[in-house]
Amino acid sequence: MTTNNRLTLEDINSLILWEDFHTFDETCMTVCCITLKNGYTVTGTSSCINPENFNVEVAKDVSFSKARAKIFELEGYLTKECMYQDALDKAEVMQHKFDNEDKPNEDPWTGADITIVQYISVPNAVNCDYNKAWEEFRAEGA
Repeated sequence: MTTNNRLTLEDINSLILWEDFHTFDETCMTVCCITLKNGYTVTGTSSCINPENFNVEVAKDVSFSKARAKIFELEGYLTKECMYQDALDKAEVMQHKFDNEDKPNEDPWTGADITIVQYISVPNAVNCDYNKAWEEFRAEGA
């Protein structure tokens, strides 16, 4: 879904199954409820100070934009969590490799243990399988 660990508007729009709008009687309050493909819903609202200025199409656009912004936040968190979990997995593999070596990880010049330097570089090499993480997330009933 993401490219280079970035979310795009197209990514977010591809998650939307449908949107519903409701304007409350005798008010200028409009609510947009977006239903995502996984069944989760997000809402956004729009209000107008002066009823004489109320425009239902503008209200729908504003409430939809606010609801979609919430999807960006949720997907941003999920993408970052996927990156984090992938980095942890890689760190576990590296730890296992280090634990099974005959020699400690020594700097050839100083003899210092450089294991920590190798751990620090792990998160920079993330290759997140977003689709796998999304399916696991959905399977957990979230």
